[in-house]
Amino acid sequence: MFGRYSDNVDALIDEIKRDEPRKPQRWVYENMQRRELPAETEEAFEARVKRSAFSNLLQNEERLCLDAMIKKLTTMEYDVGCKIYDGCLVRRKQCSKLPKRVVAACEGHIEAETGFRMRLWEKCLMCGEKLADCTCEGAQQPCLDCGEVYARCTCDDSEAE
Repeated sequence: MFGRYSDNVDALIDEIKRDEPRKPQRWVYENMQRRELPAETEEAFEARVKRSAFSNLLQNEERLCLDAMIKKLTTMEYDVGCKIYDGCLVRRKQCSKLPKRVVAACEGHIEAETGFRMRLWEKCLMCGEKLADCTCEGAQQPCLDCGEVYARCTCDDSEAE
């Protein structure tokens, strides 16, 4: 997965070591009290640097997936408002929810562009849960077309845009 970075990993590790040097002092807070811990060992430092490098590389892969999703949404004439961590805000069209076929098209495009099979879902803007699992009041209102709870309604899945 990280083969494309093989020429840059050592430079990334050196940069992390410079930006986040070994910690001669460490502190932990327990029950409102500050307690000193032993200095970070060389082994612990090396492990921390490797975890940071892995995290940086993984975040870049995540960004590539998000970019592929946004590209697909744009070609489907959806307006993407902004990126939020590992997702984005998508302005709805006529539908009350993002149709499943749009989500499936984005999943397919991510796999084609990056090689990753990424499951996507719509999240509630109030609580951050998957919309299908959301218990917020708005998501529990009945759909005006089918009567099913909004979060689980499938009315928009078969409609044309």
